[in-house]
Amino acid sequence: MGKHDCDSSDNLLLREIYKKLITIEEEVEKLKSKPEYHIHVENLNVQQLENLVFSLDTLDIKDLSGTLNIGNNFGIKEPAEKTKNKSKKNKQK
Repeated sequence: MGKHDCDSSDNLLLREIYKKLITIEEEVEKLKSKPEYHIHVENLNVQQLENLVFSLDTLDIKDLSGTLNIGNNFGIKEPAEKTKNKSKKNKQK
């Protein structure tokens, strides 16, 4: 017991450290081989809203099970197909 036991535990510790170092080196090499992505933004349109009013009293909800999500969708246009269907329905009325 004594110096010999200390040497073997030191050797085990060094082996574990060496294994972890090898694993880290392998992971670094894998990361180096992955492609890099660069994003270039040519134009950024920022819209500012001065006043936002929710008129929730105009909603006629009798029963609501779950949640009601009222989101802000600024600048979102309806697809052309939906717009055409709405205009056809309005003409039929």
